Amino acid sequence: MPFIVFFFAAVLCTGAFAGDAAPEKYLLRYSFKNGEILRWNVQESLKIATTVRGEEGIIETQSLSAKIWVVTELDKDAKAVFEYKTDDVRMKQFQTKTDGVKQAEYDSRKDKKIPAAFGNLEGTIGIPLARITIDPRGNTEKKTLRQYSADTENRIVILLPEEPVAAGGTWT
Repeated sequence: MPFIVFFFAAVLCTGAFAGDAAPEKYLLRYSFKNGEILRWNVQESLKIATTVRGEEGIIETQSLSAKIWVVTELDKDAKAVFEYKTDDVRMKQFQTKTDGVKQAEYDSRKDKKIPAAFGNLEGTIGIPLARITIDPRGNTEKKTLRQYSADTENRIVILLPEEPVAAGGTWT
């Protein structure tokens, strides 16, 4: 979400110098436009080592996915409704056991068939998985998940402070 980082930097880097009057404060709020798109790439790596009945095994998974949030509605209170989907995904899995190494790969941009190792992806690429409504501070007001979507997308933006903030100010 580079535009958000830039927005914070531009607002919070303007401020008072030593000896000046009280620093000016800014009320930070999100302002989206209908049809606006937030896109980012997510890279995940996982390694699991197990021992079952004396047999050791290691599973390593790597994925790179493009996540898309599209503003589909704005209401009179400046609440924004986002539709979330995974645009594409590239995954690799290596499974090492005493009987050798098994490998699976999938790239949704070119592969038609999803390998069994990634069966949980079936019906999740390129279609809306959730609709989320946020208020101008970034609070999630409503969340609707498709039946096959995992509830893993908890926050799509940084929660902004309730009160105005001076340059250099912080909030949790």
